[in-house]
Amino acid sequence: MGFWRVIFLFSNLPQLQFNDIPIYFKSFYVALRLDAVVASYLCLPVFLTIFLPYIGWVSKIYRNLFFLFIGIIATLYSFLSIADIEFYKELGTHLNILSWQPNVLSREFWQFVWVENPVIYYLFSITTISYLWYKLLTKIIRKQKQQSGSFFRSISFFIIGFLLIGTFIRGGWQQRPIDWGHAIFSDNPFVNQTALNPLFNLGRSVIQLNSEKNIAKLVKYMDNSSALLMTQKTIKTPGEIFTDSSSFKRKIIKSHVIKPNIVLVVLESFLGKYCGSANSGGIDVTPNLNHMADNGINCTRTIASGKRSAYGLSTILCSWPPLPGFPLISQVESQQEVETVASLLKDIGYSTWFMYGGDADFDNMKGFVLANGFDHLIEQNDFPKNTPGTMWGVFDEYLFDYAESILDTSQVPVLLTMFTTTNHQPWKIPKQMEKVIPHFLNKNKRIKKVMRTMAYTDYIIGEFIEDNRSEAWFQNTIFVFISDHGINEYSGMYEDPRNAHIPFIIYSPAIITKSKKINEVTSQIDVLPTLLHLIGYPKPFNLMGTNILSDNYSGVACRIVNDHCMWFEGDYLYTETFNQNTELFQYSGLYDYPYLPVPEESETYKSIQASFHAYLQSAYFQFKK
Repeated sequence: MGFWRVIFLFSNLPQLQFNDIPIYFKSFYVALRLDAVVASYLCLPVFLTIFLPYIGWVSKIYRNLFFLFIGIIATLYSFLSIADIEFYKELGTHLNILSWQPNVLSREFWQFVWVENPVIYYLFSITTISYLWYKLLTKIIRKQKQQSGSFFRSISFFIIGFLLIGTFIRGGWQQRPIDWGHAIFSDNPFVNQTALNPLFNLGRSVIQLNSEKNIAKLVKYMDNSSALLMTQKTIKTPGEIFTDSSSFKRKIIKSHVIKPNIVLVVLESFLGKYCGSANSGGIDVTPNLNHMADNGINCTRTIASGKRSAYGLSTILCSWPPLPGFPLISQVESQQEVETVASLLKDIGYSTWFMYGGDADFDNMKGFVLANGFDHLIEQNDFPKNTPGTMWGVFDEYLFDYAESILDTSQVPVLLTMFTTTNHQPWKIPKQMEKVIPHFLNKNKRIKKVMRTMAYTDYIIGEFIEDNRSEAWFQNTIFVFISDHGINEYSGMYEDPRNAHIPFIIYSPAIITKSKKINEVTSQIDVLPTLLHLIGYPKPFNLMGTNILSDNYSGVACRIVNDHCMWFEGDYLYTETFNQNTELFQYSGLYDYPYLPVPEESETYKSIQASFHAYLQSAYFQFKK
């Protein structure tokens, strides 16, 4: 395990701080307890059988099976360690429940693995290292003389082994078994990540968050009625009334109903940092989105709900925050016709479309949208077979061309939800666009590619808008642009909030005649309620988002990654890791890092913590109800 920890370090050389080398040695020492936990579990089958008379270690067959077992364990652990290295590069965290989800079986996922990683080299490395480890261990063990031993000696060894295994599995004799928090010993997040064991992290995440019973226990902070009442006050804005005291069902008062087309564009992996509309102090690659932001509604502090598309889509389409465990679109409750932007608009006569340039079975998108209000689904199979694209789907320009044909021919109001694909690995653009889209400077080679594919999608959006500005449907259309999630770039703190910053723009020259910049915190959850207020939706809706256009809007945002929660409220960031630590920070700007810690005993700390607890608890139990 120490060997793969060394490989992990060298695979992330840019994050190493060479002026503090001793702390990396300390991370190996800190890691010993977590490694001992994993090793003890792996050795458990051997311990439970090795002392058995006749069929235990004294048996030649058993010894051969033992060596085979060692070889298999070495191979599997090597494979997992390499997968963990690539997972960390992509998401900035070790393997967890995010890697334990249905899309790992998809064709796109394995195409991505093959194209983006040196698979042959990895397989050769795994085979070589596993073989050398197997040969070394067998050579050492076979040198030992085989002794039958007395019954008393076997019992003695069993008792000693039992005590040692029990101690190592618990990580010591402290009151509670050791958890991953043991590895958080430094102010340097990468050092802490180095001390974590990937198999320990994965196992803990899956066991804890894949169990409904465990999740319900984790988010039960107070009685449900108190939590619901607090959360109702958090999300309610003037012009609304709750129609049901036991839920979030509410209605817009004195609504003036209009039925414009709604084009909801979910931008794959767009980073707020590189959108001038969201971050005026950075490198700007989105001039067309910026123009619409300047002439529409521009949200400068929007936070993504999670790290993967499934979480972002869930929040945008359902106006429901992320929950611990699987994303909403993968949970069984989503088969029961949950309220979505499509189901609500369908109720007032809209034709509802979901468009994705790739295989819509990915992340259970197809099943979810068809079960929850979308009449029409367009995916990669609906484009000509020779349509250019990447492993994830057709290039975005073809998606927008298809959308144009739908809008040109529709006879009723249309909800057109589009999910782009090009701004994703392998970060490629069409050949004919190579001379059109500029290259950008950035020390991070990966981010340089991201900036260019962002610029490509922005260019296509600009062309789409300008080409259709004179069309009859254009003046009766609301355009929404929001990202599904950010990309892992910063590592200043565990789950750095700067990676969660995304663009959120609403544009409609004829309907939104006065531009507005919203500098309060917003979230993907607010898209749907805001749209409903814009069109004067006449029916009740059971959603958790907030109308960001309200005069007294003061937003909140909830983000959950694995078992780590982030709650943005005003100029404060509250973080909580289930059954571990909680912290509160105050910040003047998202990129003005480091943030100022707030004492736990302060009233502000207690108030914000209570707000988050009520919000998460209500979200979980209301959704499950």
